Amino acid sequence: VCLTAMADFFGRDIPVGELVLIGEEEMGKEIVRKIGNSKAIIMKNHGPFTIGKNVSEALKAAIFLEESAKTLIMAKILGEPQSIPESIVNKLHKNYIEKYGQ
Repeated sequence: VCLTAMADFFGRDIPVGELVLIGEEEMGKEIVRKIGNSKAIIMKNHGPFTIGKNVSEALKAAIFLEESAKTLIMAKILGEPQSIPESIVNKLHKNYIEKYGQ
């Protein structure tokens, strides 16, 4: 995790799933196998999938993921983004959950 916004909202790196055929049962199985307790996953050669308790939550996760990706691309153009230590990521995520009730 290189961004405080990602730490706040996701609380971890975004998992990446393997390439599977779209429209097949294997896609769902791979997402379930890799997503863990994340709100988002990036499937190789497909793109992002997000989840939530409802459509609004899944959309919010998609927006956070897209904005984080844009920021990371810009950061990589300028140099190599530095990872935030896991202990700080955990504190940021806990604060976000408790303060904003997300």
